[in-house]
Amino acid sequence: ADESAQAKYKVAQANLLAAKAALTTAQENLRYTEVKSPIPGRVSLSEVTPGALVTANQAARLTVVQQLDPIYMDVQQSYEALAKLKEQLATGYLKKDANGAADVTITLADGKVYPYKGKLMFKDALVDETTGSVRLRAVFPNPDGTLLPGMFARAKAVDGVREKVIRISQKAVMRAQNGDPYVFVVNKSNRVESRSVVLHYADGGDWILEKGLNAGDVVIVDGTLRVRVNDLVSVKKDSAPAAPTAK
Repeated sequence: ADESAQAKYKVAQANLLAAKAALTTAQENLRYTEVKSPIPGRVSLSEVTPGALVTANQAARLTVVQQLDPIYMDVQQSYEALAKLKEQLATGYLKKDANGAADVTITLADGKVYPYKGKLMFKDALVDETTGSVRLRAVFPNPDGTLLPGMFARAKAVDGVREKVIRISQKAVMRAQNGDPYVFVVNKSNRVESRSVVLHYADGGDWILEKGLNAGDVVIVDGTLRVRVNDLVSVKKDSAPAAPTAK
């Protein structure tokens, strides 16, 4: 009787192990019915329908998962501009940003500035033969999902900083007959003088000057069409001071 009971016990143990093995196999097969993305993001349109047969390593994809936060942006920069920037940094004309990483801002297609700043991750080592440009890649936080793959935007990367530049309103700049830019300034005697300037680049509604003005110069912004050189004027100063500007 004891031997019969022990035999039944061993058979029961074997059946239990077989059942556990079958359960493990079933759980593994059930796991194969779910395809989990290795990255967080948003799933695009499914390219298969329910009930379709799919296999491992098949050529046809099921869908595309887009990572949205953070999101990456590729920017094209001309090689000439990149070479000029390196030269200006090497000569000290521009100074490297304090944190060593370039901040990137973008303006969306509707003209609005994206509220989050990105960081420049890398610059490609190859120049595109057809466009003469170098690819840059920046990464942006995108907690609200505002940025989507394929969107168009304009990017501005702050690779270097030039200190103590002069910024004036574009309304103050006029053009001579030969096209050279100039402004009206008021001297210490409150007389109007004409001053030639060299424009560097536009930033919003202002011009960043290369040279032509000094800190403290009084520039006429409004009413430039009503004054002439050597006119005696009454000065009403603008409260906005010149500030260091990034390039």
